[in-house]
Amino acid sequence: MRDYFTVTELVEHFGVNPKTIYRRLWAKGIPAYKVGRIWRIAKKDIIWLKQ
Repeated sequence: MRDYFTVTELVEHFGVNPKTIYRRLWAKGIPAYKVGRIWRIAKKDIIWLKQ
């Protein structure tokens, strides 16, 4: 089991527009890191998004 999500997986999981996720990433509203051109968001860091 992976310990991270990609933007695409978050979009599918939360049912939001990808731009919404990217805006939060750029504003540093979601803790994440970038590997090449792909953002990685740790599962432990998205728990607060579910609330």
